[in-house]
Amino acid sequence: MQKKFDVVILGAGTAGLAALKEVKRHTKSVLMIDPGPLGTTCARVGCMPSKVFIQVAHDVHRARLLEKKGIMPENGRVQLSRVMEDVRRYRDYFVEPIVRDIKASSEHFLQGHARFTGPQSLSVDGKHQLEAKSIIIATGSRPVIPASWPRNHPKIVTTDDFFEWKSLPQKWAVVGLGPIGLELGQALAHLGLDVHGYDRNKTLGGLAGSQLNEQAYDIFQRDMKINRGDDVTIRDQGEQLEINFGNKVQRVDAVLAAMGRQPNLDDLDLEQTGCEKGEDGLPIRDEATLSFRGLSIYLAGDVDKTNPLLHEASDEGRIAGYNASHEVPIPMARRTPLAVVFTHPGIAAVGKREAESGRTIIGKASYDDQGRAKIMGENQGAVHLHVAAPEGQLLGADILAPGAEHLAHLLALAVDRQLTVSEMLELPFYHPTLEEGIRTALRDAARQL
Repeated sequence: MQKKFDVVILGAGTAGLAALKEVKRHTKSVLMIDPGPLGTTCARVGCMPSKVFIQVAHDVHRARLLEKKGIMPENGRVQLSRVMEDVRRYRDYFVEPIVRDIKASSEHFLQGHARFTGPQSLSVDGKHQLEAKSIIIATGSRPVIPASWPRNHPKIVTTDDFFEWKSLPQKWAVVGLGPIGLELGQALAHLGLDVHGYDRNKTLGGLAGSQLNEQAYDIFQRDMKINRGDDVTIRDQGEQLEINFGNKVQRVDAVLAAMGRQPNLDDLDLEQTGCEKGEDGLPIRDEATLSFRGLSIYLAGDVDKTNPLLHEASDEGRIAGYNASHEVPIPMARRTPLAVVFTHPGIAAVGKREAESGRTIIGKASYDDQGRAKIMGENQGAVHLHVAAPEGQLLGADILAPGAEHLAHLLALAVDRQLTVSEMLELPFYHPTLEEGIRTALRDAARQL
């Protein structure tokens, strides 16, 4: 095969595929390398199968609310094996076209494991020696499991293998209550399972520093038993696993480890590149161009450990792809920060929040008695808008409310367009909608201004 390329891309995930598309606009001398399995993290083990699982769980939860009202028959039994079949069916549907497209571009793809032999050279499985003017690292990440836990235990799972389970046991420990742990923990509880959540931090779902965090704790505690502020140790007890958390001991049938992900960098032989590394042991990159200092090597996607979100990975892939295809990399502007947690009520963070923004005021609106939310039976949570004073420009928002994913997009657009409170209050708000809660928060901000 060809030995010299303009650009080589390591990783065929979201960032790598976006980079490939961008590079091909500027040069045909490009090769993508991935060891497999093919299919992005999002489609195969992440956002898509998890949302199928969450949707089914929420539908079951809604049905039980109707049972309580006497509208539907009682005692409907959830077929957990059918739930998991449904998840895998949708998962395969989303993965198949990605794999098909990669294989269709076979002239630009090589399946194998690459290692650096120099700043511009690679060895693939010891069989192919390649050179490239620029190299993009988009190798993604993998779930963290503490070394002190029982190794390779069949009842300790991560999202990499959770969706392969044929059915689900009754009693769960979810360790790590960030976005993934909180989403799947609540979904397991909504399916009628006994769920105990654990986290060494006291924040939930990425609401770090937010005034909404304790309200979130009160809400999600109704679905699963939440334990915060200590480390978890696990002992194998045969049929069950023993969870030790501070002075608490709990036995469960299975553990979902959701303590974050670590970059897939440790088997690339990066020391051969001579790149500088920070205190965390990760290569130092220029955040504006995504390049390593002094090298034509670029880092894109969740391998950088900063924003493990699909739209961020896609953006970084395009930025890295453009810069890797040109002699001089250029800094590029980034989108308004946006993150969503698909719980019920949902959680979302938009733009800059209070701790980041200097002098601000916070416009607040509760959803406890919000009309549309009450009709939906989901009247809980609040919206907090962070507004610059005295000029009134919207800087960001924290959301804990039904429909958070939709409210967040509206607010991200407003932040991106640098709208003020008064300008937003000139916009239409239809009745009855969840968006009316935003208007209430805007009016609260206007009174303070």
